[in-house]
Amino acid sequence: MHFTPTSASCLNQVKRWFATLTQRCDCRDTHRSSRPPERAIRDYLDINNAKQKPFIEAKTIVDILVSIERFFL
Repeated sequence: MHFTPTSASCLNQVKRWFATLTQRCDCRDTHRSSRPPERAIRDYLDINNAKQKPFIEAKTIVDILVSIERFFL
């Protein structure tokens, strides 16, 4: 059995992304079809992807290994 804690950073990032999506696009209303919320989500994604920024790591791998070294000694 594999247990992934809820505090795992990748899960937090996914949850945060969906929370932002829910806040910024108007798709929480009651709709008779799936097209209006789907259109709102696609519009949000188009706007969000238009201003992409590359992820730049703040630390090198050596810095990270040095900072976690204390857990293994």
